[in-house]
Amino acid sequence: MPPNLNHFGRLLIIFIGLKSTNMNTRFLAALLLLTFAFIIPGKTQTPETEKIEKDIFVKKVSGYNIVYDCYGRRETSTDSIIVYAKKPKVNIKLLTYEFDGNYIESVTIKYFLNHPFIYITANHTYGHFIGELYALDLVHFKTKEVKTLNSNIKNKAPHDLEFRKNNGIRIENNKIMNGAYYRNSKGANYAVDYELRIKKIGYNSYGLIAIKQIVRNDGD
Repeated sequence: MPPNLNHFGRLLIIFIGLKSTNMNTRFLAALLLLTFAFIIPGKTQTPETEKIEKDIFVKKVSGYNIVYDCYGRRETSTDSIIVYAKKPKVNIKLLTYEFDGNYIESVTIKYFLNHPFIYITANHTYGHFIGELYALDLVHFKTKEVKTLNSNIKNKAPHDLEFRKNNGIRIENNKIMNGAYYRNSKGANYAVDYELRIKKIGYNSYGLIAIKQIVRNDGD
């Protein structure tokens, strides 16, 4: 049925269908009439994936309220968030973050090297943990993802490990950690973590470099 037909047009089509001598046409028209009877003009239901939570407050930074809108929050996944800097009569978009099948855990502001960062954490139903840092520039209203830099640190983990779960960027006792869980060929479980140091590499541009590896055998 053409989407731009008004309600009178839809009723007219149903009426003509009911008058038809063709039984199939009359049956279809009756179904349409029943469906139409339960539709309230001007109102449609919003699918769960389109649910929006507006202006969730994070923190005040340099006189701006950092807030975010959350789209499609469910128990097992979240669609996306949009982060804004707000003042009275000012609403500036800073960042759009897609969760790619994960579900939101938190959005916070962290400070390193006296600089603010947006820290987004998420989980997956399989047990993966995801953490992302974005350097925040409230002069030009831009953000930049903090990526891991190459490191010459020696790998002490066994060579036969098979990846199991991500245990991404975590901030624990003011330390930045990143790692994952593994299992070896004999069925033993290992946690491999890296302690990271944040390094400034340009204007509002930062990287993470591993300074220590921690390998823990968690048993079978």
